[in-house]
Amino acid sequence: MKYKKNILEKKLTKIFKKVFKVGNLSNKSLTYNNLSNWDSLQHIILIKEIEKTFKIQIDDVSLPELISFSKIMNYIEKKNDK
Repeated sequence: MKYKKNILEKKLTKIFKKVFKVGNLSNKSLTYNNLSNWDSLQHIILIKEIEKTFKIQIDDVSLPELISFSKIMNYIEKKNDK
């Protein structure tokens, strides 16, 4: 299913809020390094939520690269274009 960019961003923001239990998000600056509860387990939970919500499969090679909101957003956009 194709999503518009603003819809993608809203859905991804909702996932980040759910997984990391945070209120206000400055999406573009969210990274693995600046969210204290973004550990390896939370990363897997985040990825699974993304796969479920966007009905995509994230390949194992890409997992270590998806360490910020913006990188994840770009990845989903590319998958969305296919």
